[in-house]
Formats: sequence, structure tokens, C-alpha cells
Amino acid sequence: MLRLSRAKILIAFIVIIIVVSNVAVVLTSYITPKEVDLTRVACLGDSITEYAGYPEYLQFLLGENSTVANFGVSRSAVNLNSDNPYYYKVNFQKVINFNATTVVLILGTNDVYIDNCLKINSFINDYRYLISQIRHSTDATIFIAIPPPVFDNTLGLDGIFFVEEVIPRIQQIANKEKMSLIDLYTPLLDYPEYFPDGIHPTKEGSQIITETIYKAIKNT
Repeated sequence: MLRLSRAKILIAFIVIIIVVSNVAVVLTSYITPKEVDLTRVACLGDSITEYAGYPEYLQFLLGENSTVANFGVSRSAVNLNSDNPYYYKVNFQKVINFNATTVVLILGTNDVYIDNCLKINSFINDYRYLISQIRHSTDATIFIAIPPPVFDNTLGLDGIFFVEEVIPRIQQIANKEKMSLIDLYTPLLDYPEYFPDGIHPTKEGSQIITETIYKAIKNT
């Protein structure tokens, strides 16, 4: 009888271990650590992206569990017939291999150079083509941004053309592509002092850009 009791106890103990182990496996499959954030943000754009510092500040806001990569290319434009199309840049090809979960596009400022203004009719098709190539290679959430204002400058960029021709086209693209639109123009319109050369933001301007993008990403 003593041996039988010990055998039963041993069997019961083994059963308990198996049950506990299975419960642990089930719980593990449902529990996700709250601190884990797999956000991988690809920042695409021109010199405002490459040099203004907003991707670095965005990295700070999103935290160390996220990865923010700067794929900006100075003087790049949307128009494929311009002298510097973003689509053909090495940095755009790098985006394809980045495995982004979020893509932020800030382009259009350099499309208001005098020579590029003459090619504005292809702006929508060229921008949509660029977007289609991103979508072909990733399932990332894509944000398209209205760039900051083009203030008085000596760089040859037409601020009036920007407002009348580029901004409406970016809005059309967002509607046609059913994309989230980030407005960087309105919150910076009253701060020309944040753009010493009329185009590139100071630290203060870059901070507004970053915080606006951060809110858009977190509210998605």
C-alpha cells in the first residue's frame, strides 16, 4: 500500500508539472511586454530631412526601442525630369532594405526651383509612382507631408508657386492614395525667423517639425 501511495503521488506530481507548463506556454503566447516597440521609421526627403536634425530628435521622442533612419538627400525633388530626382538616389534604394514599419515623406520644396516649375504637370504622377515603389516593397504605414513654408530666399525657390501649385497637388495625392497627411506648413507659417535662409529650419523650427510628425505617428 505504501509503494502504491508513493506511485500515485509521483504520478499526480508529474501531471501538475505538465499542466503548469502548458499554462505557462499559453500565457506566454498572449503576453507582450508593454515596453517593446518595434517601430522602424524611414525619413525620406530633401535637405530639410537630411540636415535639419528632425530624424534624430524623432528618435529621442520615440525612445530606444525604436529605430529612426535618415534617408534625406539634399536638393532632391519629386519630378523625375528634374536635375535631381529623389527616386534615383541611392538613399531611396536603401529604404527598400530597411524594413520600415513607418515611412515619412517630405518632398516638394525643390520642385519650385524655376526650372522645375515648368515640369509641375508630372508632379502627381511622379510622386504616386515613388509611393507605389515603396508599397511594392513594404507594408509600412506611409505618411506624406506638406513641407514647411518657402519664405523669402535667395536660393531661387518660388514661395507663391509652392502654395498655389505644390501644396494642392500633395493634398490630391494624399486623397487619391488614401494616405495620412501631415501638415508642416501651417504650424510654421508664422515663424519666418525659424528659417534664416527662407528654406532651412533652425533648431526651433526642426523641433516643431519633429513634434508634429511624432503626434501623427503616435495617433495612427
